[in-house]
Amino acid sequence: MAHVKNSSAVLIFLLLIAGLAVDVRPGSGPGADAAKVRTITLGIPLTNSEFRQPVTEATSFLELAKKKVTSLGYEVQSLRVTTPPCGNYLKGMAAREIVTWGQALDEAATKGNIIVGLGPANGIPPETLASLLSGTKKLSATISVTTADNRIDEASVEAAARTILALSKRTKDGIGNFNFAAIASCPPGIPFFPAGYSSAMTSSFALGMEGAVWVQRASAGEKSLASIKARLRDIIHKDLTPLVETMKSLEKIGGRTFSGFDVSPAPSGKVSIGRAIESLSGSPVGSPGTLAICAAITDVLKGLPMKTCGYSGLMLPIMEDTILAERAAEGRLTLDQLLLYSAVCGTGLDVVPLPGDISEEKLESIVRDVASLSVKWHKPLSARLLPVPGKKAGDLTSFNDSVLVNTRVLSVPE
Repeated sequence: MAHVKNSSAVLIFLLLIAGLAVDVRPGSGPGADAAKVRTITLGIPLTNSEFRQPVTEATSFLELAKKKVTSLGYEVQSLRVTTPPCGNYLKGMAAREIVTWGQALDEAATKGNIIVGLGPANGIPPETLASLLSGTKKLSATISVTTADNRIDEASVEAAARTILALSKRTKDGIGNFNFAAIASCPPGIPFFPAGYSSAMTSSFALGMEGAVWVQRASAGEKSLASIKARLRDIIHKDLTPLVETMKSLEKIGGRTFSGFDVSPAPSGKVSIGRAIESLSGSPVGSPGTLAICAAITDVLKGLPMKTCGYSGLMLPIMEDTILAERAAEGRLTLDQLLLYSAVCGTGLDVVPLPGDISEEKLESIVRDVASLSVKWHKPLSARLLPVPGKKAGDLTSFNDSVLVNTRVLSVPE
């Protein structure tokens, strides 16, 4: 045990020393309008519930990575750690033990200024998982609803629906579901949450980009879709190229592997992917032509010359984007349309407000639809659904959260 502690101390010392040698090359960074880095996410290979040493080492590495990335002129918004599927290493623990363990991890994450993705919690009872997530602030988790041989796992679909309902009842306005998703065909290494989790065998890191600004820049003054696609490809390549060598240098520290950039054009605040889509199509999101634009953007993201990972597809998070929230409130975006766009986009149903009295069976049906798309097209998708207690279809949400944009609750057809 003493040898392990000494090895840990040596690694942290080396990370600190490496941090003194930050590579700053004048003129090598991005322009002022470059995409921000939404997250630097590091996966740690936990095999049991003991997290303290791995999290301490991970935090030191992430702080170093942030220092190197910001020295190049990029803004880094968050540092994240993922673990292997928590349903594996928490197996056999009593409900109270799991909740207590989560609270201790949450405290360590708060102290280290990181957020933690616990990955698939399959096997943990829905009420226990809801207690774990509702009693913490820095943790997220999922339930995987597809199998390794590309089939829908019906028992897990039911468990995901029960977890969503339990979280909606245990947290104000159902906000606990912001940190939970049902995932389908999602591999380890996705840097975005709540879908992210790691492999139990290796330690790797990735960058999740806030790339909606890329699409906005590509569409400015352009008319031809072909020329917009070419310009978008060039913009992304130019923005990410200065980061490539820095990622290689970080691989040499601690034997970690860079798994790539998740180039999903995630929106944030005034940087709206909805506005960018509308500038390309000339019509509100949800109008005819939206699907073609979504497909064109995704086509570019899938054909980039640098190493990519995770979703690397178009994100349409309804309550994280001002224009998407507005179009949903106008009735232009429905569940069926969002599912249709998921066939060519990256994430599935993301941050979708639903009636508070939705039944477990309806939630199962929605999750099953997402899983069916995933199985059919062999692509990673997720369902992050927010039933809002006391709200019915058409009501305005009233979340008091800096990340979320309020909109109208979507209807669920009978």
